[in-house]
Amino acid sequence: MLQFFTEHYKAGAIGLVGTRDTIGMAIREAQSEVTSDYSAPRLSHCFIFGDMRLDRREGNGGLTRSPYLFESDLKVDAFKPQLRNGAQENWIGSGARSA
Repeated sequence: MLQFFTEHYKAGAIGLVGTRDTIGMAIREAQSEVTSDYSAPRLSHCFIFGDMRLDRREGNGGLTRSPYLFESDLKVDAFKPQLRNGAQENWIGSGARSA
């Protein structure tokens, strides 16, 4: 996934994604209330390409080019009383590692 985003990087480009995991399907179902025919849309997430930066995230100590995204993120932690909801900047590799 990191290779795909690096190869297709263009600052300011908008990405649209539809997922079939539990969260993606819940988002799509909730969005059906605002569509003209009340059907679930195919898209559940969007993002904007931010900067391509040199950093040391790959763990080998050398500099690598890494794409960053601006996206709306929702994180609920069942073990800590925490809910984060809103726009933030994320390194694309963070999603690749948790996928």
